[in-house]
Amino acid sequence: MINPENSKLVNQVTNYIRNHITDKISTSEIAENLEKSRGYVTTEFKKATGINLSDYISELKVNEARDLLKYTDKSFIEISNYLGFSSQNYFIRMFKKITGDTPKEYRIKN
Repeated sequence: MINPENSKLVNQVTNYIRNHITDKISTSEIAENLEKSRGYVTTEFKKATGINLSDYISELKVNEARDLLKYTDKSFIEISNYLGFSSQNYFIRMFKKITGDTPKEYRIKN
């Protein structure tokens, strides 16, 4: 059975991430914004969605990066910086982990 409180929390978390997609987002920052403990937010998010919150943040950022790679001529470092990744290396590693391609391979294919 879905706990409505978890559903509300998931909506709040996803809205926060979408509204701050270009910022460096941490699970602690989200929890602080929701006035909840980090442990509570990450545990309840995982319970409700089956996805680790930090992985979800990376996934949304990589999805945004896909669009930027497809529809703009921004460089990989510009996209990495724009989306608040801690480094270009981390961006490339996360992109490959989620998509199976490096940003360069993805841009060439698309």
